[in-house]
Amino acid sequence: SLEPGQISEPVRSPFGFHVIEVTDIRAKEVPGFEEMRDELYRRATQDEAEQRFYDIADRLSQLTFEIPDSLQPAAEELGLEIRTSDWIAETGGPGIGQYDQVLSAAFSEDVLDQRNNSQPLEVEPNHVLVVRVAEHQPSQPQPLDAVRDDIRQRLARKQAAEQLRERGEALL
Repeated sequence: SLEPGQISEPVRSPFGFHVIEVTDIRAKEVPGFEEMRDELYRRATQDEAEQRFYDIADRLSQLTFEIPDSLQPAAEELGLEIRTSDWIAETGGPGIGQYDQVLSAAFSEDVLDQRNNSQPLEVEPNHVLVVRVAEHQPSQPQPLDAVRDDIRQRLARKQAAEQLRERGEALL
């Protein structure tokens, strides 16, 4: 109700008392439909795509829980592709082996030992997957010939780091 240049009486709010001075009044400019058409279309299609994504993710969760020993029925009903990763160690691996939640699920008792599907895992925004172990090979020591070069490189790096630390301490 104030005009530009007017000062209000003290006003109480949950944050204390305030005195308000009106310096300017600007009418809000509402863009026309034609100006907003592309933005509205983008928002509507994005909202629709997000809703479809969450509906499919919800149905995926339901199907992989109801049929815990196969991904095929869920893939067929939802039109999804079953993909197989390369070997994944407990410490990680290529592809989906880079995600901590995939490693936790893949090496859990329910998935690894009981051979059930995992719960759906959202590994990135709008990227959900279900883990199923196709084949498991217990870890075992590798022959020395297979790891000799790796061991030499690690020892050389460790020795270089130790020498660098000693040299740094001597300079201090």
